[in-house]
Amino acid sequence: MTWSLCFLLFGGAFGYTLPREGFQWGYTCENGPKVWGQHFEECAGFTQSPISLPSAPAPTPPFLDRIEYQNADSSKKLFELKQENKAINIIYKGPESERLSLTGSVFDETKKFLFDRTVIRVGETDCSGSEHLMNGTKYAAECQNYFYESKYKSFDEAMKVPGAVVVTSTIHEATDEYLPSNEFFEKLSLISGTSKGVECKIENYAAQLPVFAGEGKKKRCTNCDFYFYEGSLTFPPCSQVALWHVYMDVKTFSRQQLAALRSVIDYEDKTPLVGNVRPAQPINFRDVLQYRDGEEHRLPPPPQYPPQMPPGVQFPPHMMPPPGQVPEEYLRQMQQQQQQQQAQQPPAQHQHLPPYPGRAPPPRRG
Repeated sequence: MTWSLCFLLFGGAFGYTLPREGFQWGYTCENGPKVWGQHFEECAGFTQSPISLPSAPAPTPPFLDRIEYQNADSSKKLFELKQENKAINIIYKGPESERLSLTGSVFDETKKFLFDRTVIRVGETDCSGSEHLMNGTKYAAECQNYFYESKYKSFDEAMKVPGAVVVTSTIHEATDEYLPSNEFFEKLSLISGTSKGVECKIENYAAQLPVFAGEGKKKRCTNCDFYFYEGSLTFPPCSQVALWHVYMDVKTFSRQQLAALRSVIDYEDKTPLVGNVRPAQPINFRDVLQYRDGEEHRLPPPPQYPPQMPPGVQFPPHMMPPPGQVPEEYLRQMQQQQQQQQAQQPPAQHQHLPPYPGRAPPPRRG
């Protein structure tokens, strides 16, 4: 099924998802992630989210950079708090000039991604709320921040183009420490049991502002490290268009804050809006990259093209660069040099193989 058809059927990623053949998706045994692929084709794809993130550390590729945020000041901005797609959504409603954006990661300096919303997922327990697994462990909750490329007019328009959607995600664990409340937690009760939204003014918490430690060459960002991989939405229609960034730094929700999140009642099922978590999907052929702040973690850049070949060695035919990538005169001189080196080498002599070391020689007769 092409994305255009999928988009028409389901009304966009964050709009109302129309049931297909009378099917209304959810998180029960009858309509949950186990059967989504039978009703939404992309939910059975090979690049699905979430995943279990690798435990072993890996060096940072030379093309992967720190995520940078713009319009990430501490002033309060206007958002709409509402239920959509079986989750709590915090949707930006302020002026465009103040919209949060991000750059960096694998993108060049010409690309910028605009913040659309945060989706909050919480579990029934403190070890079942995060969709992504870190070190093989699930946590109490996960906040997923959705961005879209700035050259598109809206998130729904960007959803038609693979790679035009970026998700940054923070995993949260429970803490007994008291954490101050804010307008977001105070207004959660107003969206309980209803599809209507409510406005609230809160800080730009979706930005992972860097925190530095150390001095001079030892100065490092302590909360900038993240995993990167190609994936999908974690709910139907499971569109495979998202580039995921999951921060390694685990945040906290107090038990009072988690209780407030779990108190929200699903306006459709009339049950607590918890357990809205898709199980980890197979990684398949995908690479999961890691960004770790500091030059000591970064791989050296690849050698400049073309590589220097040892004497007498030439490119295999299938590895020869296509015409137009390097000057033809350079290729002609390289081939001429290789032919001269081969002409100077003596012809190879036929040699007998030595006896197999693990086998005794046959006995002589006579």
